[in-house]
Amino acid sequence: MTLRCRASPAVQISVQCASEWVSPSQQHNEDIRDPDTGRSYLQTSVDITRDMVDGGFSADDDYQCQCHAWNNMPGVKPLLTRSRTATFHVACEYYSLLHSYIYG
Repeated sequence: MTLRCRASPAVQISVQCASEWVSPSQQHNEDIRDPDTGRSYLQTSVDITRDMVDGGFSADDDYQCQCHAWNNMPGVKPLLTRSRTATFHVACEYYSLLHSYIYG
């Protein structure tokens, strides 16, 4: 699954998942322009893997991510904006049970 965040104006978008910052090397950033409005956006994408969601959490815990966008444009506030929280759940445990059964 891919988490995408888009902000305008923005010079940097950072992603925080499970209270830890995602390494910039795991983010794909691109400048995009809306063809209808001409408005420019900064967009970042992060691949959320099953291992990330499963990693160290009990079945009752949620794996949550939030994007943080910064701008440095004079007179534009806020300088920091946070996205709504995205929550990820493992939809099926069948694969991990089958994998354990077959491969030990």
